[in-house]
Amino acid sequence: MNTPLDIADLPDSLAELVELLGEHAVLKLMDSWGGVRLYVPQKMTPDHVIARVIGFASARRLSARFPLEFLEVPRGADALRRARNRGIVRAHAEGLSASRLARKHRLTERQVWKILAASDSPDSPQQDLF
Repeated sequence: MNTPLDIADLPDSLAELVELLGEHAVLKLMDSWGGVRLYVPQKMTPDHVIARVIGFASARRLSARFPLEFLEVPRGADALRRARNRGIVRAHAEGLSASRLARKHRLTERQVWKILAASDSPDSPQQDLF
């Protein structure tokens, strides 16, 4: 993802994890365990699945903060969607076409135009009806 997450958009549990682990590690956690509970061991090892996914240093910080706990890893779908939409608006303002953005984000061109219109983008082809 090219557009950073806005911590204000995140559920409190994810915001805390971003502060602890960094955005990159949290995105990997969400991708691998979003929507499910994740058991965090008290002693993290380099070959543990969490360490392989987010890196050993991040995994050690996670186990130091949440030893022997089950973390409910949110999917963070709303925050990811908002970040994606901000990226679409920014890229369009920089000259990327709606067609190219639709292909890049696996959306329809119509959906890209809706995102742009919702952002009050000055380049939106949507005309005010009233």
